[in-house]
Amino acid sequence: MMQRWRYIQLVLFACLTLLTVSCGLDAGSLVVLVSWPEGDTPPADVKSLVFIIEGKGINQTRRSFEPSKKTIDVPDLATGEKKVTLQGVNAKGDVLYQAGSSVTIRDHEHAAITMKLASTTPPLPPEPITPTTATTTLTTGTTTPMPTIPPSPLPPLQPSCDADVDGPGEPAIEFTDVPPYGSFNDHKPDGGPDDLKGKVSHVKPKDYKVAVYIYVPDIPPVSGWWTKPTFATPLTSIACDGTWRTDIMTGGVDETATKIVAYLVPNGYSPPLAEGMVSLPSELDSESVPRVEKTRMPPGSLDTTFGAGGMVMTDFKDSGSGAYVSIQSDGKIVLAGSASNGLNDAFVLVRYTPNGSLDTTFGTNGKVMIDFGGSNNAYSSAIQPDGKIVIAGKGGNGSNNSDFALARYKSDGSLDTSFGPDGKIMTDFGISDAIDSVAIQPDGKIVVLGHVYYGGLFVNTDLVIARYNSDGSLDNTFGTGGRIIADFGGGRDIGYSVVIQPDEKIIVSGGSFYGSPPSWTSYNFFLMRYSTNGSIDTNFGTNGNIIADFGGSLAIQSDGKIILAGDMDGNFAITRYNSNGSPDTIFGTGGNTITDFGGNDDGNSVAIQSDGKIVVTGSTNYTSAVARYNQSGLLDTTFGIDGKVRTDFKENRDIGWSVAIQSDGKIVIGGVTSTDFSFTRSCPCGGLVVARYNP
Repeated sequence: MMQRWRYIQLVLFACLTLLTVSCGLDAGSLVVLVSWPEGDTPPADVKSLVFIIEGKGINQTRRSFEPSKKTIDVPDLATGEKKVTLQGVNAKGDVLYQAGSSVTIRDHEHAAITMKLASTTPPLPPEPITPTTATTTLTTGTTTPMPTIPPSPLPPLQPSCDADVDGPGEPAIEFTDVPPYGSFNDHKPDGGPDDLKGKVSHVKPKDYKVAVYIYVPDIPPVSGWWTKPTFATPLTSIACDGTWRTDIMTGGVDETATKIVAYLVPNGYSPPLAEGMVSLPSELDSESVPRVEKTRMPPGSLDTTFGAGGMVMTDFKDSGSGAYVSIQSDGKIVLAGSASNGLNDAFVLVRYTPNGSLDTTFGTNGKVMIDFGGSNNAYSSAIQPDGKIVIAGKGGNGSNNSDFALARYKSDGSLDTSFGPDGKIMTDFGISDAIDSVAIQPDGKIVVLGHVYYGGLFVNTDLVIARYNSDGSLDNTFGTGGRIIADFGGGRDIGYSVVIQPDEKIIVSGGSFYGSPPSWTSYNFFLMRYSTNGSIDTNFGTNGNIIADFGGSLAIQSDGKIILAGDMDGNFAITRYNSNGSPDTIFGTGGNTITDFGGNDDGNSVAIQSDGKIVVTGSTNYTSAVARYNQSGLLDTTFGIDGKVRTDFKENRDIGWSVAIQSDGKIVIGGVTSTDFSFTRSCPCGGLVVARYNP
C-alpha cells in the first residue's frame, strides 16, 4: 500500500512539474507582486530575493532572483491551496526579510497577490525609564511632592550570540524533537510541531550553522540523501540560546525518510548539496565540529537493531513450547516456556539483552531449566517488583497426572530458595491440575488462575483461583485456605487470563464447554471479579459475572476500563468494558472490533501502550500476526499495513504467543516457530522466538 502510494506521488509530481498540459491535469497561474518595507527599493544589505512555493500536487519549488525583481510569474500550477514565501537574504545566506501568504489556484484562472517583506530582526527593547520625583506649586504657595512613577519592567535578559552556549566545553549538537515517521509539517505560525528541532552547546552561535540531511530509502528515483530544507537554504541558523529548527519535509516523500543527520559547521563553509546521494561525502565529517544522527522507522516494522533483522530464535531441537515474554526494568527481555531436558519436558527461562543477544550473566549461557518430575509445561510468567521471575504451569506428580507448579528465580537465574522448600512449589487440588495464568499483586503476593480435574470424563473440570504469599505458602486470608473453586455447571471450565486492578481486586476470564471435544454442544465465556479476600464482587457485571462473546487475554487501562482480546469466528476480536463491568459501547462498533487477517485467525495476548493504543498478537494461517488499535477501538492505520502486521519467523508454523511493551514503546512478541502442525495445549513446539517491532 505504502509503495503504491509513493509511486502515485512520483507520477503526479512528474505530471505537474513537467507535463501538466499533456497529462491532462487542471492548472492555473500565479503572479506575485513584490514590495519591500520602503516600497519598491530593496534594502542595501539584501543580495538575493528567494521565492518559495509549495503545496499539494507539486514538490517544493525555490527560485532566486535579483532583489530588484518586481513581479514573479508562475505558469502551469496544479490547482489547489499553495503556500508562498518570499525571503530577502544577505551574502552569507541569512534571511533578513520575509513574507508569507496562501493562495488558491483554480483551473484556467490567473491569481495575483501582493507580498510585502518585513524584517526578521526583532526591534530593540525600549530604553528603561529612570524613576523621577516631580513637584508642583499650589495657589496657597505650599509645595507638594507628586507620586513616584514606577519604571517600566525591563525585558528579560537575552542570551548573547557572542558567548559560548552552556559555557566552555567540547562542542556538541543534539536533536530535541524529531518528527515521527510518516508525519507532515502543518506549517503553523510557530514553525509547526513537525519541524526538526535541536540545540548546540559550547560554541558561539554567531560563528556556526547547522547542515541537515535526510535519507529516503527504496523510492526510486528519489532514494538517497537529500539536503534540507532546500538547495537555496542548505544551512540553518542558530538562535543565541543555542536552539535551532528547520523543516525537513519540503519534498514529495520526505515523510518516509528513515535517517536524519545534522552537522555543526563553521560560518563560511558551503556544505555539499545532496540530491539522492548514496552516501554523504566524507568532507562533512572533517569540516564539521560534531554531528548527530537519528534513525526512525515505520510503525510496525521489525526493529533491525534487535537480534538478526529484528528477531532472535533460541532452538530447543523442536521441543520448545509456550513463549511468554516479560520486560525487566533494565530493558532485558525474559522468555518463559517449556522444552525437553532429554528425559521429559521441563520449565525453561531464557533472558536476552536489549540488543537481542543471550544474557550470559543469567543461568547457563542465558538459559535455565527446572524439572518438577514427570511431564512439565509452563503456561505463564511474571516479574515481581523486586525483579524476581515467577514461572507457572503444571508439574508431573509421578502418576501421569499433574499439579499446580510454580518456580521463582533470582535475577542471576538461580532458584530463589526463600520460595517454597527449594525455589519451587507444587499444589494438589485434584487428580490433575494446571495453572493457566499468573499475576503479581503490588504487595508481592502471587495470584494464579487454573483448572482442576477430579476424574471421570476429562471434560469435567472446575476453575481454580489461588493466592500465595511471597514465601510460596497459600494465603489463608483468601477464599478458603487460599483458594476458590468455581464450577459452572458440570462442563469443562478453563481459565484464560488473570489481572490485578490497582485496588488489588482480581479479574479473571475463562470459558465453560459442554459435550465432547472438538464438537462442543455448547459453550460460554465469562469474566469475574473478586475482592481482595476472595469474595465475589457483586458490583461487577451481574452479581460479579459478565457473559462475554469470546474468551481471551485481559489488560486494564489507566482509567480502569478493561480490555478483553481473543478471537471469534476465525478473526481477531477485542472488546472493552467499563470498570463496573458494563459494555463500553463507544469502543469499536457497539463495544467490539473484529479484525480479519484473511485466514484462520487466533488472538492470544494483549498489551496497552503508554499512549493508550492497544496491541494484540496471535496468528493467521500459521503466520505470526500483530494488530494495533487506537483508544477508540479502531485499527491504527499508521501501524504496518492498515493496522496489521504479518511476520514469518522461520518455519511453516509461526505463532505470536504473548506481547509486552518496552518503556521506549517498542513492541516485543514472544512466539514459536515449528514444522510441527499438531495442535495441543502444550504445542506448537519448536524454536522459541522473540521479535521486536518499532512503535
